[in-house]
Amino acid sequence: MGACGGKTCERLILRLLREAGVPHNAVTPGTRRPLFIETPLGVFAGVVEDA
Repeated sequence: MGACGGKTCERLILRLLREAGVPHNAVTPGTRRPLFIETPLGVFAGVVEDA
C-alpha cells in the first residue's frame, strides 16, 4: 500500500470491479494498515543523518 494506507485506491479499485461486473459480495475487503512515513534507505545504512 502507498502512503494513503489504501484509502484512495480502494475506492478506485471497487469502482473498476463494479464496472467490470464483479458482484460486490465477491470482493474481499483489503486490510487497513496505519499510515507510514517514507524513510530514505541511507538512514538505515547510517549514510543519511536527517530523515
